[in-house]
Amino acid sequence: MNKECSLSYFHKIGKRPLTYSTIGQELSRYAEKYADQEAYVSLEENKRLTYKQLKCEADRLAAGLQHVGLKKGDRLGLWAPNTIAWPLIMFAAARLGLILVPINPAYEASEIEYCLKKVGIKAIVVSEYYGSRLYYNTLLEIIPELNFCNPENLHCQHFPLLTSIIIDSEKHYKGTFTLKYVMNMATDDQVNQIEKQQEDISPENGCNLQLTSGTTGYPKAALLTHFAFVNNGIITSKRLEMNCKTRICLQVSFFHAFGCICASMACLIRGATIVIPSSVYNPLKNILAINDESCSMIYGTPKMHMDLMTQQRKLELKLTADVAVTGDTDEQMYETVGHVMDHVEVKVIDRKGQIVPLGTPGELCVRGFCTMRGYWSDEEKTQDTLGQDGWLRTGDQFVLLPNGYGKIIGRIKEIIIRDSTNIYPKEIEDFLVTCPQIAESYVIGVPDDLWGEEICAFVRLRSGCEYFTVENIRDYCRDKISAFKIPRYVEIVEDFNKTLSGKVQKTDLKQMFSEKYRKNNSMS
Repeated sequence: MNKECSLSYFHKIGKRPLTYSTIGQELSRYAEKYADQEAYVSLEENKRLTYKQLKCEADRLAAGLQHVGLKKGDRLGLWAPNTIAWPLIMFAAARLGLILVPINPAYEASEIEYCLKKVGIKAIVVSEYYGSRLYYNTLLEIIPELNFCNPENLHCQHFPLLTSIIIDSEKHYKGTFTLKYVMNMATDDQVNQIEKQQEDISPENGCNLQLTSGTTGYPKAALLTHFAFVNNGIITSKRLEMNCKTRICLQVSFFHAFGCICASMACLIRGATIVIPSSVYNPLKNILAINDESCSMIYGTPKMHMDLMTQQRKLELKLTADVAVTGDTDEQMYETVGHVMDHVEVKVIDRKGQIVPLGTPGELCVRGFCTMRGYWSDEEKTQDTLGQDGWLRTGDQFVLLPNGYGKIIGRIKEIIIRDSTNIYPKEIEDFLVTCPQIAESYVIGVPDDLWGEEICAFVRLRSGCEYFTVENIRDYCRDKISAFKIPRYVEIVEDFNKTLSGKVQKTDLKQMFSEKYRKNNSMS
């Protein structure tokens, strides 16, 4: 900490050096160390996987993926809910040197289409179902060639780089491989070669593309490296005091960094167990999993934890668990977002890029092993976010305290955070104006006790479309965008007040919403 001038800069120097290793090398190391320890338990599928089995199955799949033509650096899409195959595919991709592209299981056809094109996905692995939804039907909407193509000879007019589609299913679907078939493609010698190939993969190689939207409304793909994954896992597991007896109930999705890094990588380092209660979020199955599998740690968002409390009261379950002693005071736990991680620098800057005094709000910037390498095929956005000096501008309005703790007090960007999911207003605004009856739309986030924030859309209808109702607008959204992006509140207005430059002030919209619902609450 720079105490002399009391500026908002902090560098947490870790006691343990960073580890220069790959995900595949760490899997080799810990699969041997924790061979018979349970790695994953999928209750819905009634499947259990030890660390030894995880490595063996991952290598079989890696060799199979190599057999269908994938090589180091290729992008492998993964569109699936929480199943035991998810981490298996993640580790297989890492062992082959592929770049995994985790895709939100709730995405609709147009969103999948954009993801495939954005990063040039060469092969994609999908689950058979997401709830009652058959993924194959969604794929047919954007890849009609599946009806008459052989899986070995897939040619997609709109996706020229896509050569293979693999479905985790016992049933065979036209134009696709089954996951089981791919896992059995390679010979034993080819499987054994995977271990030798680990020497060809560098910790600085990309391993994961996290898809995230921005103010443009279009998803960007943040490239993460093996080095970032491994050290995030090490530091997270240390901070949470994990060991080989730790059993985590995983309520969050694997496709999110919370699931694939903070859970899968951290557990690998310590030989801990991840319990997967269900493929789709289910509070009842979560609470039963905690009880039946003696989980000692729970991963989830605030709303998920509230749901657990509700289920516990209903079932009158008496749960016991290890006590996690963080060393933080009540004030630090309730009023801050925690302490700066080991080996990470943070600073808080003003609009001119100058570091502000301690305790002064500004934009949080982060530099260290944990940040992305850049946005895939988007040098301009990378420069805007990382610049030449490697400082990642988060867009969060932040206050840094002298002891290295900090508070997020708002967001410079307009991201809406609903139950830990980032939702981007511009993306929803652009979608809403595709509706023939809507002339103009603006989206804001509004406070919500349960979800943290909810989506509110203000829309102006086209002339002659006054008959179009709020419910009509919601109906238009269904099955076209993900359910979590559909606005809970829709306000139809005659016109928008704009600045001289023609811009709508979203602070005015927030005030309009606040006044209306304050008035409604006072009348109820």
